[in-house]
Amino acid sequence: MASRRTRRSRKLPRGGVAALAAVLALAYAGAAHARQASVTQAMKAGEAQAKPKPPAAAERDPGKLYLDADKLIYNKDADIVTADGGVVLYYKNRVLQGDHVVYDRKAKRVRAEGHVKLTDENGNVTYSPRAELTDDFASGFADAVQVIAADHSRFTSPRIERSNDSVTVLQKGVYTACVPCKTHPEWPPLWQVRAREIVENQETHTIYFRDA
Repeated sequence: MASRRTRRSRKLPRGGVAALAAVLALAYAGAAHARQASVTQAMKAGEAQAKPKPPAAAERDPGKLYLDADKLIYNKDADIVTADGGVVLYYKNRVLQGDHVVYDRKAKRVRAEGHVKLTDENGNVTYSPRAELTDDFASGFADAVQVIAADHSRFTSPRIERSNDSVTVLQKGVYTACVPCKTHPEWPPLWQVRAREIVENQETHTIYFRDA
């Protein structure tokens, strides 16, 4: 049976959670013009550096995962937590937002869908319509991702994959430090670097551009 709860914060016990930001670290795939325009407006409004204030409990114990949503459903038989509406997850000064999140505790997987936005502890913001991760966030993938770094540089890719908590691969990745044109945000940047693959190794602190 599934028990229903109205909006409230919950602490979900779990194993060690790696950097959520690293799972989606870099990338987005050439989105539609309307999406690009909305991202530009977000940058103007400073959204790239803003994130919801965590609840007091999360501030006291940032090593725990806290989840807030309009509706929470816990299926005890399947051991699955489903969150809908204004979903926000807090962990170690990182914030994940989305319309719909499913945490399968048996499979140790987390799936986020709909206006997914990840803000890391450094102010880097990742946007994606869909992401699926392991429950320790060491491995996973996201589709059609765009990252706006704190310095406003951007990485985009149609798909990003992360494995072993250290290697991130962007398929058909694009990098630019150009801020979108204020009057025509749909225009391409003045310069950009494209590559068949962009591989970032966090252990060696190196980035490889393949077929750039």
